[in-house]
Amino acid sequence: MPSLQESPVNDEQNGIQKHRLIRWVGRRILSTSAAALTIVVVTTLAGFFARHHWLADLYTNLRMQQVIGLIGVGTILAIGRHWKWVVIAFVTLCVHVPWFASALVPERPTVGDVPDGQRELVVMTLNVLTSNRQHDKVLQQIETASPDVFTILELGTPLHERLEDGLSSTYPYRTTLPQDGGNFGIGLYSKHPLTDVDSFSTNIDSILSIGATVTVESAAYRIIATHPLPPIGRDGFQSRNEHLQMLGDRVAGLRRGNGSVPVVVMGDLNLTPWSPLFGDFESRSGLKLAQSGQGIIPTWYAKPKPIFPFGLVLDHVLLSDDLQCVRREVGGDVGSDHRAVIVTFANRNTK
Repeated sequence: MPSLQESPVNDEQNGIQKHRLIRWVGRRILSTSAAALTIVVVTTLAGFFARHHWLADLYTNLRMQQVIGLIGVGTILAIGRHWKWVVIAFVTLCVHVPWFASALVPERPTVGDVPDGQRELVVMTLNVLTSNRQHDKVLQQIETASPDVFTILELGTPLHERLEDGLSSTYPYRTTLPQDGGNFGIGLYSKHPLTDVDSFSTNIDSILSIGATVTVESAAYRIIATHPLPPIGRDGFQSRNEHLQMLGDRVAGLRRGNGSVPVVVMGDLNLTPWSPLFGDFESRSGLKLAQSGQGIIPTWYAKPKPIFPFGLVLDHVLLSDDLQCVRREVGGDVGSDHRAVIVTFANRNTK
């Protein structure tokens, strides 16, 4: 029996069908990319209203994710030669990129630069997650970083007791307010004497911040540890904003009353530097975010694994203008959804 072979006509028809399929897939990819770009353009425009609505603020906190999306769809549209859409992607990208400039560029030395031989101080903030039971990892990270002063957020009784047992000799000065029934326990630990210790509330009585003056080699520094509510919904958004406004006023008052004492604020602010509300807090308090060219590394992840697009920069150290950030690091996984922020700084004005 003779073998069956496809005729040239069938081959041609198969080729036409494959070509049509490829064109259809290509059109769908391009139309999906254009739709995705339209969404990003809308969220970008909404970001201009971040001071007024929690969703608009959320979009600004997701600037990095929007930039990643813009680069992706812009590349696809460029391959498809849809130049009008490419221009729209580029213009939208230009709205976001300037927000990352200060986060990527190390601080330049200025007038009053740190004198030679000036002692550097290391501070650390870590939101440990109240339900986290990997206490040995937390303890190990603190010992490795060896900060002069550190704050623990979401401090519960079990971790409080573990730190008392493991660090009492290294950090004999501390004030702690553990809380097991919520996520707002807090503790401040120091190798150096603490004075004028003050636990205070801002807009919610049950959420406390800690302030204390630490003295290192006769130089005093005012340290404040804080943790506002997350901006979930309208009420959470307003609460976080009020917390930061009241804290900013408090810091400004400290600086007016005793401007010779540098101020450090650290904690989980539930806010990224990409929101205009962060700049409002800086302006109100007179503080500046310590970044040292590494400010885009996420400190909180929505997924168990630390995948960059699913992370946000929520944990911060802010310094008064008489302090200079020397180095900023982000710690590793200790079982929490947050990562530690470790900042080394020095005083510009003292020798």
